[in-house]
Amino acid sequence: MKLNLLSKLGFGTLAAITVIASVNSTAQAQEKQNFSYTTECTSKGTELSGKRKKCYSAWSTNTLPSGFVFNKDLLKYRYTSKNGSENRCEFEWADYVEIVPGTDIKMPRTLKIRAYARSPKHDRGARGWSKCLYTGQYVSIVNN
Repeated sequence: MKLNLLSKLGFGTLAAITVIASVNSTAQAQEKQNFSYTTECTSKGTELSGKRKKCYSAWSTNTLPSGFVFNKDLLKYRYTSKNGSENRCEFEWADYVEIVPGTDIKMPRTLKIRAYARSPKHDRGARGWSKCLYTGQYVSIVNN
């Protein structure tokens, strides 16, 4: 099958979808758009006793309208700023939809993101923070 061949060659899911779409005329990518989302949190300072504080930002849920899906393979994230003993940029995919009917090939419509930080060790009063930038691409899918 063409999809297995493309996977073995190292092409991402989107490349496989494009080939299937052009061969079968079942679905075709109409539009590609880049996105950029940010999350951040700042903890309270490390206590005089040495007890560290942590923070999580609220989950930010980003759901695309019907007919669009995120390209999971292109998601990237980085810190625009961070401090403390622990930092994380967290994400979860949700709301998977079948993009080529009858193939069980699914991609997500929802991306949930949040930031985590913990105040530094041995630095009384210092705060921890994480500022995360997530970038990637989503595509429109049209089923015929």
